[in-house]
Amino acid sequence: SSGINAEYGGAGNEELLDVVEQAFFPTLETICDAPHTSPLQEINPSNVAELMLSLLGGRHHEQIAIKMCNEILVMPSSPYGRCLIKVLPHCGIAAAEQANLKLILSLLDQIIQEVDHVSTKRSLTTFSVKVSSFVTPPSPDEDKENNKENNENSIKATPDKLSQSTQGSEKSASKRKALFANPSQPVDLLDTIT
Repeated sequence: SSGINAEYGGAGNEELLDVVEQAFFPTLETICDAPHTSPLQEINPSNVAELMLSLLGGRHHEQIAIKMCNEILVMPSSPYGRCLIKVLPHCGIAAAEQANLKLILSLLDQIIQEVDHVSTKRSLTTFSVKVSSFVTPPSPDEDKENNKENNENSIKATPDKLSQSTQGSEKSASKRKALFANPSQPVDLLDTIT
């Protein structure tokens, strides 16, 4: 596979790599969804996916991994979904952007919740740990900044808000009292709720 990558992975072959990336999902879906009588049933879709990933040589892997996760979430127990689950750990995402790594981790957590098969969960959890190892922990300064923002964004009870809340509760209480004090008078029920 490294020979294939060296031959096709050059800078002049970006168009070829784009074609491989665009063909990745339709090719796998066609193979996985082929009828039992089709000659495509003889093909192992995981092998095809691994070949296509090696052709890409690490390029585009993070985008493919994100799309794979989304495809798996749509149909985790279909043959196509199971194939993608097998192939997902083969994506080379060590050089991925931090935001994409965090997105992949979030999607993996959702997938792990969806799948029932124990060995599949184990494989996905192992991959999740691998992805986590590439996520750069925030520096102490970033941690302080995040904590400061969280504290500033927390809900603070100001005197204005408290008085508005109290006034609203008093109006609701007086409407409810009026309803029970004079049951023969028509009352708009929505007014008593607010």
